[in-house]
Amino acid sequence: MKPKKFTVAKMAQALRNCNGLKSQAARALGCSCQTVCNYINDNDELSEVYEEVLGANVDNAESQLRALIDERNPTAIIFFLKCKGGYVERHGHEVSGPNGGPVRVQSIEELTDEQLATIALRAEEGE
Repeated sequence: MKPKKFTVAKMAQALRNCNGLKSQAARALGCSCQTVCNYINDNDELSEVYEEVLGANVDNAESQLRALIDERNPTAIIFFLKCKGGYVERHGHEVSGPNGGPVRVQSIEELTDEQLATIALRAEEGE
């Protein structure tokens, strides 16, 4: 196994300085993004640093979103309601199967002779 080019401390600092953006950390270190990924995957301490930085980024983004919501920004409010409030946009008619479950689609080859006869009869009756 060849010796590591970067110390754990140097890689951790690059990840922190670049807010966990692996490609930026790689540029700062003068290596490939894959090298940064390998260091993170191979070292528990670096994996923890990476998760810590990502957590801080999420906290920051949530704070910014909260500020926009407080300013009554419609886009931020809609985004929050869709992500955290369970709101969904519905377009057109929604179709569901029995008891609101999934729709089961059958090919004509799967239908029984009785089902085919019922379909033919309904077609004749104009249903």
